[in-house]
Amino acid sequence: MGLSALTRSIALIVTLPLATGTGMAADNKDFEYPELLVSPSASDRLATEAKNENKDRWSIHWAIQASALTTLMAGLQSNGDPGKNADEAARKGEEVGSKTAAKAATYVGGLWLVATTAMSASYTPYQSGVNGLKGMPQGNKKDRLAYERYAEESIYGASRVATVMKWTAFATNAGASMMVVQNAYKPMTRGMGALAVVGSTLPLLFEHRWNSVQRFQGEYKKRIYGPLSQVQFSLMPKGDAMAAVTQMSWEF
Repeated sequence: MGLSALTRSIALIVTLPLATGTGMAADNKDFEYPELLVSPSASDRLATEAKNENKDRWSIHWAIQASALTTLMAGLQSNGDPGKNADEAARKGEEVGSKTAAKAATYVGGLWLVATTAMSASYTPYQSGVNGLKGMPQGNKKDRLAYERYAEESIYGASRVATVMKWTAFATNAGASMMVVQNAYKPMTRGMGALAVVGSTLPLLFEHRWNSVQRFQGEYKKRIYGPLSQVQFSLMPKGDAMAAVTQMSWEF
């Protein structure tokens, strides 16, 4: 056997297993639709979360509610504070800054407590998503794809609501609490205002359940296409000549 023939044999032995493996993946059209391959599927995850929704509904917004409660407490404390510019405000016939801050903090904190309680009582995004899936066909791949994508929309929709709530709660609670600190005369009032400023970061420090569900589901979906496990360069016979071939292998 000549050297060129031996080279051809070695190249075929080394590269054919990889070529076969990648060819099988390429021929599998399911990989074009990760929604159909992710485990758990979006519809399964949606159903699981819907079952637990009633159990967790009153604590789902706890970080925002804790933030709002500290703001409300700071506002009540500020209402009894004379304010550091009380004399100047009296001369100008204006409201004392501490009273304005007290109103802002009380309204903001109270509004968030009422709003989140109302959402817990009436807004169930996962159950609504499950109800929307009822009656949808799953007879073929196109139907199953639409089914899973609708389930994903419900998961992502709840996450978007949680994100808007998180940042809005942080901005409003932090702003109202800073007003209390800036206009306070008593050290106790300044301390309560400072505590409320720190408390306003709770929604940012603790991930909302709706955000974590979406994040995990997105990570599961990405894992369908694992990283490259091997890249190999080799020579393959092409007629009477040798052609350079790059073989790439993925782990699924």
